[in-house]
Amino acid sequence: MPLRESRPALPADPGERWAAAYDFVRRCHTWSIEEIARREADGRDTAEWRVYVKFTEHTLRELDSGKLDAWFGAVGVA
Repeated sequence: MPLRESRPALPADPGERWAAAYDFVRRCHTWSIEEIARREADGRDTAEWRVYVKFTEHTLRELDSGKLDAWFGAVGVA
């Protein structure tokens, strides 16, 4: 069964939601770097994947800075 068919409730704690999002983006970043290596080995274009690497790096920086805390329901964050 695909995960989307058994969606669990979001964790109540904003910190747990943040950690889940951070882990997901970090995994996407790692995967994209590995995909670039695979594509380079096969002689395929990597331009779009390099953009994706920059996007995930930017997202991780914004998560680290607290800029996206409001997205996770953190109290007192505008």
